[in-house]
Amino acid sequence: MLPYRGCGVLRLSLDGGQSWERSRTFNPAHYVYQCMCELPDGRIGLLWENECQGLYFSRLPLSFFGIPLAPAEVNEEAQTAD
Repeated sequence: MLPYRGCGVLRLSLDGGQSWERSRTFNPAHYVYQCMCELPDGRIGLLWENECQGLYFSRLPLSFFGIPLAPAEVNEEAQTAD
C-alpha cells in the first residue's frame, strides 16, 4: 500500500518543548498516527497503527533516545527550565 505515511520519528524534549534534544525513527516502514504518554514507571507509552496490520502499544525506555537519564532526572530538568 503506497504511498504511506512512514518513518515515525519520535522527538525528546528535556525542557518542556522549548527545544528537541534528540530524535529517532521508531519504525522506518509503514507507520501512521500515534498517541504518546509518560507511563508511571517513567517509560514512554506509544500507541501506533500499522494501517494494514492493526493497532499496537509499545513501551519505550528513555534509553531508546541514547540518553542514560533516569525518568526523575528528565522531570527535574523540565521543572528547572521554567
